Amino acid sequence: GEQSYLRQLALIQQVAPDILAFQESDSARISLNNNDYVRYFADKLGYYSYYGPTTITGSYGTAILSRFPLKDMYTIFTFSDQDENGTAVVRLEVDGKLFSLYNVHPDGSDEAKLSIAQMLIDNPINQDNVIILGDFNMRDTEEAYQLIDSNYTNAWMSVYPTGISADGVDMSGRDRIDHIFVSNNLLVRDPVYLLPPASATDHPVHWAEIYWDE
Repeated sequence: GEQSYLRQLALIQQVAPDILAFQESDSARISLNNNDYVRYFADKLGYYSYYGPTTITGSYGTAILSRFPLKDMYTIFTFSDQDENGTAVVRLEVDGKLFSLYNVHPDGSDEAKLSIAQMLIDNPINQDNVIILGDFNMRDTEEAYQLIDSNYTNAWMSVYPTGISADGVDMSGRDRIDHIFVSNNLLVRDPVYLLPPASATDHPVHWAEIYWDE
């Protein structure tokens, strides 16, 4: 079959992001042939990495890779009634500013999603320089999404309020469950959703440029 990780690596090298959030990266287990894709991508790219929740916790993998050294790394578990919900958290410094990154992949009931949404509001040490990204499994009609959206800025919608980009990529409907949120002191430009099959996954690849006023 197709070795999608090679296409994924080529795409990552083309985009050249400073930060990467991987979903379902819990492949270093016997049932998935012990393929450690986190280490593979980190080595190929020369990035620092945090694996996130371990495979024995029963959560989706939520790994983070970064060009910048990682200062703190830990996992937060929130209420779940299906798969375990483990959020990978790292802190890193860019141009003298300390940033907190959260890579999420919640699953389960509305109550479980509200639990992780509340954690994202309550947990940050401060509400500045926060970046939250991942497969939220949340649509903009859902209470958990709206709770996050009332406290943070959605990268795509801040640039394209209709949900449709200038070149016609329509993410206004139920397909938009992969999100980037940033704290309100941060700014966003040029958000992109690259749709399957070009994404080399079963989800869109989503990225954006995040910047701030000096």
